Amino acid sequence: MNTDTIDKLPDNLDPRDEHATLYPATGLAAIEVIGADSARFLQGQLTCDIQQISETQASIAAFCNAKGRVISTLLAIKKPTAIGW
Repeated sequence: MNTDTIDKLPDNLDPRDEHATLYPATGLAAIEVIGADSARFLQGQLTCDIQQISETQASIAAFCNAKGRVISTLLAIKKPTAIGW
């Protein structure tokens, strides 16, 4: 197993598995959208149905340009303390 960049292995990963490789999650970020109109704003910006997202149901989505080309993909989640949803 390649562990050059790993500080701590997850509990369910067997470090003796020579075929397992972990990659660092570089380039990832989180964005929080809050406010009374946050759901309506996101519905117009993302490819998923924001109204179907709940505290227990996430959705994969894409953010696209005006021509419909994907700029970024993301996982949309609802925090339990979210305002406006």
